[in-house]
Amino acid sequence: MHVDGELVIDNWTRQSRGEAFFGNGSKEEKGIVQLKAGIKHRVYVEYCNIRGPADGDENEAVMDR
Repeated sequence: MHVDGELVIDNWTRQSRGEAFFGNGSKEEKGIVQLKAGIKHRVYVEYCNIRGPADGDENEAVMDR
């Protein structure tokens, strides 16, 4: 997720496996951004249903199905 062009959350480069979706989901990631009232902010969220390798799974192939 990017806010005003700055990367706030990167859950692709290093994922941590979570319990969701029968162990195929990742742990929830959070970020903090200071927003100003009366100012428009650009929020860009990129989503993909292909998971990247998680910590400890560096040799795991990227799942595409």
